[in-house]
This record gives sequence, structure tokens and C-alpha cells, in this order.
Amino acid sequence: MNASSTSSSPSLPRLVRIDYARLFAATGDRPILSNAAPRHWRLTLANERVSLTLDYLPNGKGALTPRKGQLVVDGKRRPSPENFYAVTREYHHPVDNDGTFLRDAATPMPASRDVDQAPPNVRQQYHNLVQQLPGREITVGFRDGDAWVIGVSSHRGDMRLFYTRTRYGNWIVDPVYALQVVVGGQDLSATAAKSITKAIRLLKSRSTAPVPAAGSTITGAAPAATTTSTQVRDTVVMRN
Repeated sequence: MNASSTSSSPSLPRLVRIDYARLFAATGDRPILSNAAPRHWRLTLANERVSLTLDYLPNGKGALTPRKGQLVVDGKRRPSPENFYAVTREYHHPVDNDGTFLRDAATPMPASRDVDQAPPNVRQQYHNLVQQLPGREITVGFRDGDAWVIGVSSHRGDMRLFYTRTRYGNWIVDPVYALQVVVGGQDLSATAAKSITKAIRLLKSRSTAPVPAAGSTITGAAPAATTTSTQVRDTVVMRN
């Protein structure tokens, strides 16, 4: 299998480029990009215990289509993660074969940047969070041109808010992997997935019991339509 040049290569399908950036944002590790044939692309994430592989192949009509991901933990196949929040949990904190629960942790923050260097909407959200979450440590980070990240840290828990760049060069809250919130060792991102306000409420709440919520499947489909400025501040759209 031959490795492709870079994730920004003009020949790389937008479908694959989007999932590359989202996997990078979700885990903090850069996927390995490769292709065995002109229209067979593969993304692979791997650490000491976990390997996740996503394949993209043409369907019967010739359109590039994602195939169900393959997850291997400690050398054994497991069901594919249902969404990008599950990817983060399985990649960094896989449950042992005996079912032992391991505490979840937020994705590591990228290199810190001065907030004044961030795009205007990222700066505005940063200042909103400073007002809404007094006493918390709030920072801004930038990950190799792929994502701006706002991080919130406190003794109660942590939050990450991810911004991705559109084809027009604008930075928006990622329509799929928009935010991550971990409280009391539990990843409650799926519960808060559609609202920054809910994520803030979870950080302030005394209870850490998660409310079941359906996540988006890792399919590599194109992101949802761009939200309005009001929606970006409060609501994030998941891919169903």
C-alpha cells in the first residue's frame, strides 16, 4: 500500500480530507493516509493498544463511498465506533476485555496560541466562555492548520470546542465533531452534542449521570450545511 503525499494534496477527495481532519481533532494524533489504488483510500490511526482503519472505495455508480471502520484493540477485533466521540473514548481509553471501566479524559490540547491570533468567531466564543465559566482555565490552541481548539479545564471536568476550515477559508464549529465534554471521568459529549449551552450546564452540574443520546455514524459523508452565527454560538449539527 502506497502512502499518499499530504492531507492537503489537491488529488485527495474532499470526503477523505474531511474525515482526516476530524479524526485528527478527535484524537490529537494524525492519521496515516494511504491508497492501494487510484480510488481506494485508507485512513489509519494506531497507538500501543488500538488500531482504527477507515476505507473509502467507489460504489456501483463510481462515487467514492466510506466503508465501515475496523477497530482492533489488543490484537482483537471489536465493533466499529458509532461516532467520533466513541473514537476518542476507544482510542485513548479502551475498555479492557474484562469490562473494566477506565476513566475518560479530554483530548490533549494542541500548542497554545494567543487568543488575539485566533479568527474573530473563535475569539468571540473564547470571551463568551470566560464570562460564562469564571474561575476555569480557558485556553486557545492551534493544530497544524487543521483546527482551532478552545479548551476549558477545571476540577469538575474539561471541554474542547473544535473549529474546522471550510473550502472557502472560513473557520466554523466543526459540524460533526464540534465539542467534547468530560465530567467526573465520564465523556458526556453525546449528551451535549447539539448545544454548547448544554456542555456548559454539564460542567456546572453536580450530577455526572449521562443522558443517552444518539451519535453520528462515522461514514465520511459531507458535513451539514453551514450554520448561522447564532447556531454556531449554541447549536452544533451532528451528521446522522
